[in-house]
This record gives sequence, C-alpha cells and structure tokens, in this order.
Amino acid sequence: AAMAKVVDRDIRGVQNELDGAKGDFMTGTTTSTVATVKLEKTRREVENLVLVTGSAAVEVMVRKHNEGDTTVSIEDVKKSVGENLEKAINEVKKAEVIVSTPSTINAQKAKDGVGAAKQKVEEAKDLLETENLQGVITKLIEANVLVNDAITSSSVH
Repeated sequence: AAMAKVVDRDIRGVQNELDGAKGDFMTGTTTSTVATVKLEKTRREVENLVLVTGSAAVEVMVRKHNEGDTTVSIEDVKKSVGENLEKAINEVKKAEVIVSTPSTINAQKAKDGVGAAKQKVEEAKDLLETENLQGVITKLIEANVLVNDAITSSSVH
C-alpha cells in the first residue's frame, strides 16, 4: 500500500506536467493544424494512461486497506480517492467543452457519453459519502472510459 501511495503521488506530478504541456502547444505558434491535432491526440493518450495508472494505484491502496494493511492511513486513502474524484469531475467538465464544439463529428454520441460519465461521477460522490471506496474507484474508472470514448468520437481526424 505504501508503494501504491508513492505511485499515486508521482502520477499526480505527471498529470501536472501534461496539463502544462497542453497549454504550451495549444498556445504556441504551430504552423500545422494537423501537427496540433496529432500532438493533442498523443497528449490525450498519455493522459489517459496516467489516469488509468493513478486509478490503479489508488485501487491498490483501497484494496490493501480493506485487507487490513495499515501502512497507509485511512485518511490518506480517503484523500487519494477524493483527489481522483476531483480529477474525474474536471475531466468531465473538459469533455463537455470539447464535445460542445460545432465541428464535432458524432455530436450526439459524444454528448451522451459525457452525460453518462457525469452520472458515474455523481454515483462516485454518493459512494464516497458512505465510504464505499472500492465502489468509488470502480465508478471513476467507468467515467474515465466514457469520457475517453466521448472525446474520441468527437475528434476530427
């Protein structure tokens, strides 16, 4: 569980770097729209991998805690789960903006996916209140898949 906590902390650092990278190339003077689209697609793929890895680390902490491992306190476990929930809320908000653009290819499919992801995040919030940490993680993973599917279906490539 302690190692999972370290992975979770390190993943948060990578997420911050990715957020910075997005701002760098989106505001830069890229001469090619195709290059910008490819960079954004690659950044999203890496960001998804980071989100999945971070969720897995928190899931290990939750599972180990449920098995009686006390190397990571319940407060730290709850904090990590709460941070993952906040990240999911932000990802859903970003996806709502992306799929609302007029150039969206599969607009309704994308919007439906974001709506379903939003519902999963709400369910995760309810589960967090009852301290069903494993349930929260499951809902967050489901929301992440839905967000990625929505963004992918809205991409113009």
